[in-house]
Amino acid sequence: MKGIFHPTVGAELTQTEWESETGHNLANGTSFPASPEERDLFYRTDRHAWYIFNGTDWDKINVDFFDRFREFIPWVSLDGFTVGGDTGYNVNAFSPSAVVYTGATTDYDAYLHTQEWWRKLLDAGKVIIFEFPLQFLNGNTLHNIWIRLSYSVADPPSETAHHFGWKIINAALYASNADGTTQTITDTGVTLPSAEQRTRLKIVFTPGTDCKFYVNDILKATHTTNLPTNLHYKFHVHTRTLTDATRGVLIGRILIEKENA
Repeated sequence: MKGIFHPTVGAELTQTEWESETGHNLANGTSFPASPEERDLFYRTDRHAWYIFNGTDWDKINVDFFDRFREFIPWVSLDGFTVGGDTGYNVNAFSPSAVVYTGATTDYDAYLHTQEWWRKLLDAGKVIIFEFPLQFLNGNTLHNIWIRLSYSVADPPSETAHHFGWKIINAALYASNADGTTQTITDTGVTLPSAEQRTRLKIVFTPGTDCKFYVNDILKATHTTNLPTNLHYKFHVHTRTLTDATRGVLIGRILIEKENA
């Protein structure tokens, strides 16, 4: 680990040198150093903040909860949400989880989405994080499930509407985004079980640059094409069964985080 060092010591570090308030230097500057290693520390003098390198990117060491926009959805109720579906659907909030189940008839749907958009969520170059744990999958065959931030919450979901998120086709987990005209979708190679689980799904989206998709903190896909550009987004879950059986999903708390403009 680099970032804090003693600039004036000789071959041995004395107690006096160790305790000196002026004998420590902090790695600092207005741009990050080249070729960092995991756990390196660096102080950005232009941002007045500490950063730590996580092996891929520099993470800000936050001491102020309100230094950026943060939204938590803990599923204590469905106030502020629109729910619906075909006969027999079950959409409910059971803190700390939400359930979105279809009825037991082919091509039946169930859905949940926020009633209002997060306005001006996108700013060029300002990172957005969208994260939640998948807790249960009720069957992993003959269904489609969309979990995403999307401008459109149409039924059926539009694959090309401005969005970034996940699509589950049977047991396969896909990374997806679109720009209102064209979709980019990638099979992550992850097979989801029809069982209780804690599969952590995370998207790190830098508008205008790329969209990175992580499963249990492992990068599974990076998209640079057809990135959404609409400024406003709703949280949207939609399930569809393709057989005469109930299909659906149980998801944990939602985190949406964005660097301030």
